[in-house]
Amino acid sequence: MIYIMSLGETKHIVTLKGHTNEVNSVKCSPSKTHLASCADDGTARIWDVTDIHNPKYADDCVILAGHTSCLTGIDWSPNSSLEHNELVATASFDLTARLWDSKTGECLRVFMDHFKHVYALSFSPDGRHLATGGGDGWLHIYDTEVKEKLWSWYTGEKSGIFEIDWHSWGKESLVSVALESRAVAVINFRKITAPQLDT
Repeated sequence: MIYIMSLGETKHIVTLKGHTNEVNSVKCSPSKTHLASCADDGTARIWDVTDIHNPKYADDCVILAGHTSCLTGIDWSPNSSLEHNELVATASFDLTARLWDSKTGECLRVFMDHFKHVYALSFSPDGRHLATGGGDGWLHIYDTEVKEKLWSWYTGEKSGIFEIDWHSWGKESLVSVALESRAVAVINFRKITAPQLDT
């Protein structure tokens, strides 16, 4: 179950029911009108939260089905090329990441470049790229327009990627990744140079 609460209040406003196993992540859409969730039941769900006081929203959702194992992460694209639809990406223990149309629930692309669990993913600030990271130690970056892989980086043996975040620094586009080796790698995506490690 998912509880939506108001800050400062002790009682939740609404309960979103539908997942049949542990919910691992929730993310609000850039438009603030929808909530995405993913769970160990192998599905992601898109909830309309424009009027959370309306009881029908507690059961009305778009189900993103297709993964064959637990979902570990979910993210919204901040800028979608689909006509007024917002892209959602999911990561899973089934070794894949998927790109979805959040309005229709259609799977637009399955990325199958990892050979261990996919733990993390993140869209770039402009939505043009998607980064994924997994227990195999690989970081893959995809073009969300053509839906093809652009670049990959290997962290080294026994150094899985557990978290990814994009951020802009002046004219530079940086990708930060949290590694199993207790290091943090910062990669300048525009230059694609060797990452800097902060131990």
